[in-house]
Amino acid sequence: MLKHSPRTFVERLDFKTSVGERVRVVVTDLGLLEPDDDGKLTLTHVHPGVDPQQARDATSWGLRVGRDLAA
Repeated sequence: MLKHSPRTFVERLDFKTSVGERVRVVVTDLGLLEPDDDGKLTLTHVHPGVDPQQARDATSWGLRVGRDLAA
């Protein structure tokens, strides 16, 4: 499980080491992120006891929060 922090969720990648299919879901210690129609990661689920703002604060870009956020 990936630790959700500004260090791991940087605004811009210096390089990408793998190729392949598009990301379907990213699982972190705070919740789940899934790409939206534009391919940008969106918070779609938070783990019990996690506030969505915690995930936004732990991301170095303006993380989108899904309308139907599941808890």
